[in-house]
Amino acid sequence: MKDRKRRLFATFAAAALLLGFSAACEKKSDADSSGSGASGEPIVVGSTLSLSGAFAATGAIHKIAGEQFVERLNANGGLLGRPVEWVVRDDESKAALDRLGPEATEIVNEFHSRAQAANLPYTAFETQAAASWTAWEILVAGVQGAGGLDHKKICDSLHANGAKTTFAGTLEFDPAKNNFWPSNQLLKQIQDKDRVTVWPPDRAAAQLRAPASS
Repeated sequence: MKDRKRRLFATFAAAALLLGFSAACEKKSDADSSGSGASGEPIVVGSTLSLSGAFAATGAIHKIAGEQFVERLNANGGLLGRPVEWVVRDDESKAALDRLGPEATEIVNEFHSRAQAANLPYTAFETQAAASWTAWEILVAGVQGAGGLDHKKICDSLHANGAKTTFAGTLEFDPAKNNFWPSNQLLKQIQDKDRVTVWPPDRAAAQLRAPASS
């Protein structure tokens, strides 16, 4: 439960990368997997991206960058001498929102509407918007905990109680660690058609599997 609360909104912008070696995902990227300098059976890399829904703009950026990388990788010999095939599944922006609950969904949808009304070129509620929202929640928690605006009391309150946030869970502030909370970045891999966490070690459900030899 504590680990779950520590999840950061970075999952929105960095949709989980899955190193997979099966065709379990549904939608193939248009990235070329032939590779002029690569041969043999392709190494299949699977990802979930938000290609529709509230975070479609973010997903499109990751898709374009990924396709560009795979094309250049294959043009230069591929991975371990084998071509890479990138397979993408659209999570419809639901994965992160379902984890965070209805309040987060309401905030994200309202932000999208406001960004459109302001004619912003980029309307997804991604890392920067979430960081701003979280910063405000930390400030409010500190002031409420201190019962006033005294800076030292605000810091003391945050050190003692942390701050409950919508997108980052419960954050703790330890001066000995420069007030940084542990990273919640996860690396997942498709193993036997299941998505399992393989890094970091203290949260891994299984060890990372190397590509099958050709």
